[in-house]
Amino acid sequence: MPSLQRRDLVTRLVLSSLAHPARACAFWLVCVAASGMGVLALEIDTSTASFLDRAGEEWATYQRSAEQFGGDEFIAVAIRGERPFDRELLQDVVRLSGEVARVEGVRRVDSLATVNNLRRGADGSLRLDPVLSGGVPRSDQELRALREAVRSDFMAPGSLVSADEKTFALNVMLDENVDANRAHTVEQVRKLLGPLPTWMSGVPVFRTAVNSRTKTEVLLFTPLTVLVLGLVFGLALRSPVVVLMPLLMGAIGSAAALGAMGATGTPLSLSTLLLPSVLLALGCAYATHMVLAGGQNGSGHMAESSTNLVRPVALSGLTTAIGFLAMATVNIAAIRELATFGAIGVLILTAAVLTLLPALLSMIRPVALDGGALAWARGPLSSRLSALVGGWSDALIVLWIAMLVLVGVGVANLRVSTDIILWFTRDSAIRSDYEEIRRSFAGITPVNVVIRSTEGAPVTAPAAVAAIDALAAELRSLPIVGQAISVADPLARMHQLVTESDERVIPKDEATIEQYLLFLEGESSIRDVLSSDHRAANVKLRIDDNSSDEIVALGDWVDAWWSRFGPRGYEAETTGIMYEFGRAEEEIAYGQLRGLGLAFASIAAVLLLMLRRIKMALIALLPNAIPLGMAFGFMGIIEVPLDAATVCLGSLALGIAVDDSIHLMTRFGEAQGDGDSPKEAIQTAFRRVLPALVLSSVAIAVGFAVLAVSDFTLVRNLGLITAGLVLLCLLADATLLPALLLRASPREAPADQQDSISHPALK
Repeated sequence: MPSLQRRDLVTRLVLSSLAHPARACAFWLVCVAASGMGVLALEIDTSTASFLDRAGEEWATYQRSAEQFGGDEFIAVAIRGERPFDRELLQDVVRLSGEVARVEGVRRVDSLATVNNLRRGADGSLRLDPVLSGGVPRSDQELRALREAVRSDFMAPGSLVSADEKTFALNVMLDENVDANRAHTVEQVRKLLGPLPTWMSGVPVFRTAVNSRTKTEVLLFTPLTVLVLGLVFGLALRSPVVVLMPLLMGAIGSAAALGAMGATGTPLSLSTLLLPSVLLALGCAYATHMVLAGGQNGSGHMAESSTNLVRPVALSGLTTAIGFLAMATVNIAAIRELATFGAIGVLILTAAVLTLLPALLSMIRPVALDGGALAWARGPLSSRLSALVGGWSDALIVLWIAMLVLVGVGVANLRVSTDIILWFTRDSAIRSDYEEIRRSFAGITPVNVVIRSTEGAPVTAPAAVAAIDALAAELRSLPIVGQAISVADPLARMHQLVTESDERVIPKDEATIEQYLLFLEGESSIRDVLSSDHRAANVKLRIDDNSSDEIVALGDWVDAWWSRFGPRGYEAETTGIMYEFGRAEEEIAYGQLRGLGLAFASIAAVLLLMLRRIKMALIALLPNAIPLGMAFGFMGIIEVPLDAATVCLGSLALGIAVDDSIHLMTRFGEAQGDGDSPKEAIQTAFRRVLPALVLSSVAIAVGFAVLAVSDFTLVRNLGLITAGLVLLCLLADATLLPALLLRASPREAPADQQDSISHPALK
């Protein structure tokens, strides 16, 4: 056994585990048992609430809005008939409005049977009751009167009745305890609809579907990843005992991450459900180098094989952990949890690969791992690649740059946006119902614009009401806005009826406004748009787009308009549950892009510290940065946006992909240290590490590709794009990296360069 003197701490730990394998195994058994206790305490919270930013002032604004005007989450139900204002359909509207209103968790139901309609009665008096309060009209004359009343209403067209008047809506408003009752309420409403030709959508439906499917995927991803990785390693290694080794390393990393989550009371969520699959793949990838080195050299050479791998494996684990931690810059709990516990899992599995795995390999009978695909990778493939690189290094560099330029132009078209409806596949009932309701009515996504008094004056002052009305009118002119209702609308309708005018006019004196409001007091449409103390007003929007960038841009537009045209003493704030989701998704996306820059800088600093030359650090980064740029460009070309999931691939993929570069550069340095010329060093490095590079990259790609079975397109996109990116980075490391090394290396490498990239054990 080599002396433990003059070795760094990690190397001494590796050699100590080889000297006392039973002790090392016992130590890790205790660690796994401790992790298991944490896993037993782990809870599963599949709600989407962890993707909200609850720490900022914007969330407080949303909470105040919900207290004053009620929550804005509603279930949109559409019932369609064959004829306009079909009497049988109207009877269903009356019946369902009453039945749904009695469901637990429902605050009220807005429909033609429940929403008051301001109109003149047959005797000329003002009426304020639902058009169906007396039941479905029996005569044609009564039905015509009903239709005219609905058409003249400020809210019903586009909200309760479709443009062709064949589809009617029940907007089911949920109570303040929505988080506790959402799933039950949605299910009960769905049961009441029965076999009627109906569609059902809205934020509660989206969130319930996401929560339910997440629970299913939590139970699916981990066993499926184990099965697929076991198949890949079984075909490659053809030794049941050896196959278990990489899977065990990944399992230890997963157990560490999940155990830490359980110990800290952090539930498994929509974001962290990815961790077991990813950590299993990473554990298998890191273990591959050690397993193949041990299989090639035999247990008698485990000390040399293990110490030679200390630096590249440790550096690989460190860069991947940095890739995870770079995501923690986002102020969203779900992403911080993914970043923190992902980094913990990576560091623990790296430690297991460096200490437990050599101990286990030294205790089993050596197995020859040179057959099949591994022998082909070590022999013919290595020879052909080294010949290609040696003869065409300049052409390969130019080719990669050309591909980057060709595909990278798509970055200009790359959109940063998250749309919750696009999480679901095109053929899903959730998406088809949403599209049908969106076609029939004026938007389904709720957004609120709250105008508050800052100097004590009521928002019912004529100047304030006029400004609110002007804002609502401008909002209606925007393509994204389907409907905008404000306190000015019932006031204008009231004034129109009182003055018997055909013109829509807002009262210009405060006494008239207060008189009208006194008549309308208690009306639900007033409570939705005016606070009880008259110090805040709400412009209720129904918009026709769920995209986070569009929703946030709408808020920016409101801020700009109000700062220019709003009266002094009032402020306007955009809010609502979908606005909060949009704001959070934008923070995730742009925070991740900032994190990518941080990851790039941090990994570059680590590589510079380890390789001790700026040129070598850049060479290690370029073969991974170029494929990353190509991936972003390709996403722009095919119009796949950077959303809350795919934006994570930058930091994560960069940290993972650098691993192959580190291993190849380390072996290249060792070969040069043994006296090989640069071209000979490339061939030697390929023979030593190419089988492990191919197998580890395939393992990581497979681990991410498993996510393609997800019911969510954002998770599916993350899995497929990251898997493809990892394989593209492997191709770059097999062609571009050695080409760069040849260009950077003189025919005979100086001694200082040899030392800068050679393994410390060979110094």
